Amino acid sequence: MIKIRNFIFNRILGLSSIAICCFSFISLMSRSEIDPPYSSVTLGGEVYNNLGLIGAYFAGYAYEFFGIFSYFFTIFFLIIGLKITIGIEVRFILIRLLALLLSIILFCWIAYDLVNHDNIVGN
Repeated sequence: MIKIRNFIFNRILGLSSIAICCFSFISLMSRSEIDPPYSSVTLGGEVYNNLGLIGAYFAGYAYEFFGIFSYFFTIFFLIIGLKITIGIEVRFILIRLLALLLSIILFCWIAYDLVNHDNIVGN
């Protein structure tokens, strides 16, 4: 009974991770500069993101904070979801997610520094 319960739980967790991957990919691909949080939306305003207002906010803030590197979250959830769904044991998911987040922040900071200052160390 416990094996069946673990099997069902792993499949639900894996498919949920793949659903998060699809949500983030579709919302990032259909991101528009006209959508919120870039502009204010009135009650009759039109949102151009394929996933509506929630997708527009997610894509806007993800792209604002991480830029093009926000697609790495999509890849992360796809790999984790596929591994869990096929039955490969995945340990330390939260630590891996935190490491991904920190490495993206570090990489964005270094890329910003290189673009704006031409070098990292010195003048």
